[in-house]
Amino acid sequence: MDKTCGIAAGATVQDFNGTSNGGSGTTAAERLGVEDDLRQHALAALWKWRDYAANPLLDPDTAEACRVTARSCEWIVADLSVPSPVG
Repeated sequence: MDKTCGIAAGATVQDFNGTSNGGSGTTAAERLGVEDDLRQHALAALWKWRDYAANPLLDPDTAEACRVTARSCEWIVADLSVPSPVG
């Protein structure tokens, strides 16, 4: 296991099943698997997936899947940073 993010050498996309803080749904809360402090959870998920993606022990497909997940977290953080229109 890698000491920085707990990934075994040679890990594949299938090894990440169940580690994505939710991962399904259409709202930020559903995607993150939480109901409160969405921004805090989104930032934590973003850093987690960035760390995973940077792990040199991952095969290229798994690293790319981690980068895609990190980009999804970036969109959630950006969306949560934009104030709702008044109206």
